[in-house]
Amino acid sequence: MKKLENHRDSTTFQDRLILFLYSLFIILTPFYFWKSGLPQVADIIMVVLFLVYILSHKAVFRRPIDLKPLVRIGSFFVAHIVIVNAVWTLLLGSTSSFWLSTVFYIYNFLVFLLIISLSCDYRSRLIEVTFKSTVASLVVQFIMYVGGGGFSGGRMVVGFNNPNQLGYYALLMASLLMFSSKRVKVKLHWFVIGILASTILCLASLSKAAIVSFFGLVVSHIILQHPNKQFKRRLILVLLLLSVAGVIIWQYSGGLLVSNPLISAVQRRIMSIGHDSDDSLEGRGYDRIWKHPEYWIFGAGEGEYYRFGVGMEFHSTLGNLQVSYGILGLGLFLIMLFLIMRHDRYQNAYIILFLMMYGLTHNGIRNTLLWILLGLLATSE
Repeated sequence: MKKLENHRDSTTFQDRLILFLYSLFIILTPFYFWKSGLPQVADIIMVVLFLVYILSHKAVFRRPIDLKPLVRIGSFFVAHIVIVNAVWTLLLGSTSSFWLSTVFYIYNFLVFLLIISLSCDYRSRLIEVTFKSTVASLVVQFIMYVGGGGFSGGRMVVGFNNPNQLGYYALLMASLLMFSSKRVKVKLHWFVIGILASTILCLASLSKAAIVSFFGLVVSHIILQHPNKQFKRRLILVLLLLSVAGVIIWQYSGGLLVSNPLISAVQRRIMSIGHDSDDSLEGRGYDRIWKHPEYWIFGAGEGEYYRFGVGMEFHSTLGNLQVSYGILGLGLFLIMLFLIMRHDRYQNAYIILFLMMYGLTHNGIRNTLLWILLGLLATSE
């Protein structure tokens, strides 16, 4: 696999600082010190990165000419969100429900633009930093997981506020590892360590959507997608050896592995798919689509959920976009995804597919790691 060339010297102090702050953001993303929905410490690092980048670059938010349609559609998408939430703020007299969602969409789109700019500046160096930071973040979280009583069988949160956040984090980090390993030369052992750590963290979250999407992602990457045949053969060999070792341990461990609380808990969670109360369409909020056709075109905005008879958001990525921002908002986002996938000739379409599969039962669009990944995918060659 041919390694990408750097477009900019990354040895100056400003460049080293930019890449360090970017790395620090990825490592600190799992640390939630305040309640969900509020900016966390990693977001503060990202704001500092914005300021440093703006002050050290004459051209802010550079982009290749072939990405201009994508950036234009993304701008329309965010502008539509701003207008819809602003209108509902005025109509309902709400001063707090809609503004935070609006700010997060603006913030994440700016991060998306920043990643495109960083890709133009650093190319392979940025992807190398992404890979190393992702592995470091996963190792830190795995150590915290073990130190916090891991493998107990309970739904773990590690540095997050709830288990579903941990499951989505593991899914996104595995996606970053898979993308990075296809773009630059990486050490197989670090890739395997990262995948194993993300696998255990995903299982520990006991998030059914994350577990199903995660294993679909891994199988697709190994069997269908990795372009480096030597890397692929070695990876398959390692996984086969690990599988054989697992079978041997399973058979001769005297029941220790069979009765492991984590494995037992994962089995129960998977077997419960379709039986829990929140596994229904109504439990996730999909009934809002057909019960409220008045919001089909422009959307209801993202807030004041009492209008739907419940006090929670729609637990779906694409479904939430449809109800909150109508067919226009959903359509603009889908066009963005299509343009991203088309740009690299659908080589990474499976990554987006399994992230959206997770999004069938959870709203993951506000996670900044998703927008970093989309920015990297958009600049993939």
